[in-house]
Amino acid sequence: MRTRFPGHRARAALAVLFWMFAGLASAGPQRVFVASYGVDTNPCTRAQPCRTFAAAVTAVADGGEVLVLDSAGYGSVQIRRPLSIVAPPNVVAWINSTSDYGIFISLQGQVAIRGLRVASATADAIHIESGWARIVDCVASSQSGAALYGGAIATDSTFSDSAYGMKIGGTLERVNVVSNANDGVIALGDLSLSGVTVAGNGGNGLSAAGFSLTTVTVAHSTIANNGGDGVHLTADDGGGEVFAYVGFGITGSVVFGNGGYGVKSMSHGGLAALGATLSGNLIADNGAPGVSHATGAGILTANTLSHNGVAGFEGYMHTRGNNAILQTVPVSGTLDPVPGY
Repeated sequence: MRTRFPGHRARAALAVLFWMFAGLASAGPQRVFVASYGVDTNPCTRAQPCRTFAAAVTAVADGGEVLVLDSAGYGSVQIRRPLSIVAPPNVVAWINSTSDYGIFISLQGQVAIRGLRVASATADAIHIESGWARIVDCVASSQSGAALYGGAIATDSTFSDSAYGMKIGGTLERVNVVSNANDGVIALGDLSLSGVTVAGNGGNGLSAAGFSLTTVTVAHSTIANNGGDGVHLTADDGGGEVFAYVGFGITGSVVFGNGGYGVKSMSHGGLAALGATLSGNLIADNGAPGVSHATGAGILTANTLSHNGVAGFEGYMHTRGNNAILQTVPVSGTLDPVPGY
């Protein structure tokens, strides 16, 4: 005979109702608001907005939006759930942190940030510890760190006047990375640039140090007037610990006036390899050879190499024979014609 406990069904029903209402309470509204005249104890509605991003992100539902109503500073913020923070085109919304990251992101999923101006005096302006960020129409700078760090898809934005422009894996489209003290762009993993300007940085324009498998592509971009190499790529096997490969392609781009090499690629260790395709680029007026490719697969096709230091090309690559090399010393090394060209 089964023993029945009095009220067990009632208690079970109450428990279900409790968790249902708790879930609804924690979900929050899909859209919340901040304004210069808001108060953080408000419910973050349009009629009663909050004052800071920090308050708004705790009020909004997962996947919801924080909307900025007027121009003001809204304070640094930590984001640990998928959501969006949006300032419309006619509003200037800024974060100016003096003691921490401007925006810190740590989550499983993606955050969207649109129309913000983010600065930090002591850390990265936008720091993505985990997850991804979609960054649109933003300006970021850091006095002592990177304007952007982590995995991101950034479009129509500027990252400038920082110790480093960015340390990133992901995608850059129509982005400016300019006037940073050290390297402009450091690839932390696979990286794609399209319509990007990397200029006036104190170190290399674009650098990647591959300790595993890394692919870097650059299309229709300008990498100019940086203090070091325009593009600097290294495959390193970590002393024989891991197979390292860096594959890179640069197409239809201008690499101009950099203090070092235009494009330099090299490998360290017996397990390190490079693969390169350079097609339809202007590589000119750099302080060292326009292209240096020490080893590994590579092909040079339809490029113009002009007035670079020492030589137009050094090292070893294949060529389709249709490059214009306008140099006193065109080649220091070997450009090996591809059969049939």
